[in-house]
Amino acid sequence: MAIYTKTGDSGQTSLFDGKRLYKSDVRVEAYGTVDELVAAIAMARHEVAATLSDVVKAASELLCFGGRFFMVYRTLRLADALWEMKNRALEPKIIRFIHPKAGSAPNLFLIMAQKGGGPGVDVLPPLVVYNDDGSYTEEILTIYGKAEN
Repeated sequence: MAIYTKTGDSGQTSLFDGKRLYKSDVRVEAYGTVDELVAAIAMARHEVAATLSDVVKAASELLCFGGRFFMVYRTLRLADALWEMKNRALEPKIIRFIHPKAGSAPNLFLIMAQKGGGPGVDVLPPLVVYNDDGSYTEEILTIYGKAEN
C-alpha cells in the first residue's frame, strides 16, 4: 500500500507552525525526545505500566531487612502509599511535603521507608519550589547545584 502526502518526503518534516526542517535537524530529535518524556511521565502518573501497589511490592521484595525505599508521589495518593508500604513491611520513616509556592497546598511528597523498621515517622519542614515571582527558591537551586555562593 502506498501513502502519499501533499508535500512529499524530501527528507524534511513540518513543524506545527508550518516551518520545514530536515529530519536530521537536532530540533526534530529534541522534539521527539521531549514527546517521549511527556508520554513516560503520563504513563507513570496514571499508573499505566505499573500501579502504586506493584512498585511498593517490588521494592519490598528487592530490599533486605533494614533497606531503604525512597519515593516521590502525588499527595492525592498519600494514604494509599502509606497503606501499601505498611502492608509490605516498609515502615515510613521520613516524609517531606513539596509545595509549589509558600502558602499553597502541597502537591507532592517525598517519603523514605525502611524494610522492617520500627514505628515512628519524622515529618520534615516543607520544600517550597517557587518564589512568588516564579523563580526557584534558594533550596531548589541548591538541590540543582545552581545556588550562588
